[in-house]
This record gives sequence, C-alpha cells and structure tokens, in this order.
Amino acid sequence: MANADLIDIELLCQLVDCDASTGELFWKFRPREMFSSEGPWVAWNKRMAGKQLYLNPHGKYTKVRICKKQYATHRVVWALVNKQWPSGHIDHINGDASDNRASNLRDVSHGENCRNLAMKRENKSGFMGVVRRGPSWRPYIWVDGKQKYLGSYKDFDEAVRIRRDAEIAYGFHPNHGRPRV
Repeated sequence: MANADLIDIELLCQLVDCDASTGELFWKFRPREMFSSEGPWVAWNKRMAGKQLYLNPHGKYTKVRICKKQYATHRVVWALVNKQWPSGHIDHINGDASDNRASNLRDVSHGENCRNLAMKRENKSGFMGVVRRGPSWRPYIWVDGKQKYLGSYKDFDEAVRIRRDAEIAYGFHPNHGRPRV
C-alpha cells in the first residue's frame, strides 16, 4: 500500500488502541466532533468503543478495516506502537504470522525479511540450503538475489556447518530455516 493510501497516523491513534503485549486492537471512544449528529455518536460509542477490531483472515495473516480501507493487522500494531507507518516489510521474528505482539515485529527490508524464513515444506534434507546431489551434499545460500554455491561435501554434517557459517557471515536471523508452524 502506497504511503498516500495510508490513514494519517494521528487519526489512526485517535481511532484505535493497541495492547502491545498481545497485539490486540480495540476501538477507542470517539469524540462528538467526529459525527454529524448526536444520535450516531452515542450509538457508535455504545456499540463499538472498547471492542476488539474484527480480524479478517487473509491467507496466513489477518487484516482489519479502518475508515473503509483494509490494513494488515501486524502493520497497524507496528504503526500504533511506533507512531509511524513502517518503511519496509514487517517481519514476525518468531515466524508465527498470528503473533502480533509488538516485541515480535520488526520493520525490515525485503532482503532482511528473506533472512528469517521458515524451511519450505518440500525440503528433503531437513536443513535449509543443503541438497543431495548424487553421493554428495551441496550447501548453497541466496544473498542479494543471487545463489552462492558453497561447495560439495561427502559428509552431511559438514555441509550443514558450512551453510550455518554462511548464514552467520551474511547476517541471517538465528530463526532462519526453522520448521514451519
């Protein structure tokens, strides 16, 4: 979503409250000047103030609707806690897309987000970036959109060690390659 399409952060903070420890979002009490007449003002606050925002399932993530636009829940939580919209991708540090606690979210570039991926379901070796080719194991790593070949090894454990060393050298997150949740 382009920045021009985002709700103003000050308005967002007036409308929605966030429990940073759980990642839950709640409607705030709205002042009278936000409504054209007293009836809708009283009705809205009676019905909605203090209630949790409805989480619309959207793939593995959830979205919320605010001012007739949908926003990814994790981006709204991050924006409310940090009082600004994220500049890049929001990474769920532990890999659980439903865990929107502020402490589990970080604003990162696309490349950095890719350095905290779970292992793919179709992985056969049990370790990310290590594949079997004939009698040998070949570790590789993707960096800046390019695959780097890390050699060929008869011993699986040695191939895994080489891959882990490369992850450290290239600044991958310690959770990278974890089993899918």
